Amino acid sequence: MRINSNVYNYLSSELVPIKRETTHRSSELREVSSNITKYNDNSPLYIISNSASNQERMINIKESALSLIEVVKSFSNPDDKVYSQRVFQSENADLISGSIRKQKLDSLPDKLKISVEALAKNQINLGNFLPNNELSIPSGTYTFSLTTAQNSSDFSVTITEKDTNIDIQTKLASYINNRDLNITATIQSKDNSSAMEISSAQTGMPNTTNGLYFVFSDVDNVNGISSILGLNKLFVAPDDAIFSINDETHTSSTNHISINQLIELDFHDKTDGDLEIRFAPDTNYAKKSLDMFVDAYNTLVNLSHSAGNNFGSRNLYMDITKITANHKEDFSKIGISFSEDGYMIKDNEAIEEGISNGTFQELFCSSDEISNDIVASTNRLTLDPASYINKILVTYPNSNVKNSETYSNSIYSGLMYNNYA
Repeated sequence: MRINSNVYNYLSSELVPIKRETTHRSSELREVSSNITKYNDNSPLYIISNSASNQERMINIKESALSLIEVVKSFSNPDDKVYSQRVFQSENADLISGSIRKQKLDSLPDKLKISVEALAKNQINLGNFLPNNELSIPSGTYTFSLTTAQNSSDFSVTITEKDTNIDIQTKLASYINNRDLNITATIQSKDNSSAMEISSAQTGMPNTTNGLYFVFSDVDNVNGISSILGLNKLFVAPDDAIFSINDETHTSSTNHISINQLIELDFHDKTDGDLEIRFAPDTNYAKKSLDMFVDAYNTLVNLSHSAGNNFGSRNLYMDITKITANHKEDFSKIGISFSEDGYMIKDNEAIEEGISNGTFQELFCSSDEISNDIVASTNRLTLDPASYINKILVTYPNSNVKNSETYSNSIYSGLMYNNYA
């Protein structure tokens, strides 16, 4: 569309261009330049009102058309995240949960069969239950040691006749917890009595001669304070998790495992047989992309209705509905229908099913017919959005004069200098 001045800027300061991450090869940019030159050579001279509504309309048309092209290009690429993104699905997340650590479509299986025979356990000692408000230990100073796989720590406590069993247990639990030994001490209550519970932070079978993470021993005498409190009474023995993946048995010192640095699994309880873990298409990601497509399409339809029944609006409606005219049956397969006035209508349940069962990918990847039709229909919208606003024809082009200035005599230059080329 040729005009009489050098550069027209049709963007107001309030309209900020959308930042896009798309890149173009030099051959693509040359093609754009060539298309603009050809378009200008054969375009009449118009007078266009530089109103705020015209500016906004042109930008919205071009933006929506660019969004359509971007999304449909991702739909037609079988390696795009729309298809390659996967989500972790467990048949029973209360027993086995997990996540995908790295999205590698060629490495992720469709599903796994997992059973958990035994969970990894930490060591738990549960002492003697003693009456809370009585004193079961003679007064005096007592020394005992706590030996772990890494080191041995000594503890000393003085008991007076004013102390009670619960006082002593609480004091010793605090001593143990403050040493940062990867051992946790708590108080367990039952009726009017209490006992010390000591547990290791680590799970699995420890690399020790006695198969334990920690042992208490009295320094002063055999029947010292650790014996009276029953601190060495083993309640739960440490052990490894036993599980199978696709009928192959494995063990682990923890209930959190990683498979080939791709999949994270957490075991919460034993399973009664096999559970199925699936790595299904991420329907949420695909639906977001499809929402962008539908929103861009409906924005163009809305623009064709909003400016009244004029030449530019009718042209916009005709060009945008060309995208779907020959593919309504195809779109219905993935849950998209059309209203009488041209808007796309989504059936979210049908869309999710179409993404999950592969119909969506088959529609856009098995054939490039739909993608090519969309690109062809949106080319004019991106090349010359000013074609869809009202304007006054001044003169027809002189086809005998070759125009060598691609941008400077084109209304398109205003869009280009504002990052919209």
